[in-house]
Amino acid sequence: MDFIWGTEWCLILALLVHLIMTPFTKVEESFNVQAIHDILYTRTNVTMYDHHQFPGVVPRTFAGPLAISAVVSPLVPFFYAVDAPKYWMLFWSRLALGLGVLLSFCNFARCVGEHLGRDTANFLRLIVASQFHFLFYASRPLPNTFALIAVLWVYQLWFDGNLKKAVSVATVATFLFRFELVLLFGPIFLVEILWKRIGLFSAIGRGLVALAAVLLITVPIDSFFWGRWVWPEGEVIWFNVVENRSHEYGTSPYHYYFLNALPRALGASLLLAPLGLFADRRIWRVVAPVVVFLGLYSFLPHKELRFIIYSFPILNLPAAALCARLWINREKSIFRKLVALAFSAHLLMNLIMTGVLLYASSQNYPGGEALGYLQHMHRFRKNSPIAVHIDAQAAQTGISRFVQVYDAWEYNKSETLTDEEKQRFDYIVVGTAAGESVEDLVQRRFSSSHKLHFKVNSFSSITYKRSSQFPFFWPVLRFKHRIGVLKKLD
Repeated sequence: MDFIWGTEWCLILALLVHLIMTPFTKVEESFNVQAIHDILYTRTNVTMYDHHQFPGVVPRTFAGPLAISAVVSPLVPFFYAVDAPKYWMLFWSRLALGLGVLLSFCNFARCVGEHLGRDTANFLRLIVASQFHFLFYASRPLPNTFALIAVLWVYQLWFDGNLKKAVSVATVATFLFRFELVLLFGPIFLVEILWKRIGLFSAIGRGLVALAAVLLITVPIDSFFWGRWVWPEGEVIWFNVVENRSHEYGTSPYHYYFLNALPRALGASLLLAPLGLFADRRIWRVVAPVVVFLGLYSFLPHKELRFIIYSFPILNLPAAALCARLWINREKSIFRKLVALAFSAHLLMNLIMTGVLLYASSQNYPGGEALGYLQHMHRFRKNSPIAVHIDAQAAQTGISRFVQVYDAWEYNKSETLTDEEKQRFDYIVVGTAAGESVEDLVQRRFSSSHKLHFKVNSFSSITYKRSSQFPFFWPVLRFKHRIGVLKKLD
């Protein structure tokens, strides 16, 4: 039990490291971040909520932001009393979400311990703690992350054989947060129906009842916030499935998830997975539906790694089972001990990869860093009427209402202003196009009204440098000035 607690604390500490290293959020998280902020600070003045000015392509549900806001809202008066900046609430909001994900994952891991062995569960926790993407996304307020909490709960219920409740939770996750989960839950429950662990009509009945409950709750709540009758995920289904417009936001080849996303997400653990399938034959029936999900989902042209985050815990199971089997038998001979240590050492490889990716990601939010540093530089003028314009590229790379900390300042994110209209602003936070330097941008567009105040680096690419000594290839991170803060000349 002590070791179980130890591996769970490893997850919590790893989550905190990810959160502290990357405190800002990007455009994908914009709706939920701004919604949490508005619920906490704008409160009942719904007409002033951010989503009315920047509604996004499709509406999203307020269910997740409401849940997070309910958890962290007691901290608001305390932070007011101690005059703490609002971005501390962003930290605690993300921490609450991340702990929710870890709670659901740890319950699933303990369930794995009951069915596949305690050592398998311990290695599963250690593997996830050593990898980058699962914990990186665990605290990010994305629809995928809110859905992940429910997916992990479904996995736990699935392992325990509580399939009726699993169907209900799966339906809620699918029709409240992410409809593509039907491609994950479909293969899982189809196999259970064919094996007669749950009846077809029983599953359909449970699903319909859960769907009715979702609609009765989400439609009135979201209609109130959006100011019109709306079922958010229904409009997402219409946009992605009926109109098939997701490809407008980029396309990737069919093999992207298998040859690109999974190797980055699972690291060295992916190499052990094929062997792990033979270490414990019970894992086959668990992994197979998830592989089917990846195969089906790969037909959709628009792909992002976060779309398949639900598969990572299951795909890590074979590697955990293999390491557990070798670890259990390590005392039988010196050779087996060396093999067990060698295979367990793949966690170190994961950690090295995670360290590189985490550092690169920490330098990937130049907009948030620029505005934060600007406010810190002029903290003694926080009560002065200073006007700041934030362009779209800066706003998409780390700036949210949580980062706009001074009530007396004007933060303008309008995308329709001309360069002449921007001349009135005391400061302009602007992003550069590919291949253009910040200095060239200032000279070309703002030389008559503003000068360059300071620049902010952003992660650009990773290259590898060859060496004659171990490890022979070293990762080299390259950075470029992507964001410039301009100051009015007079």
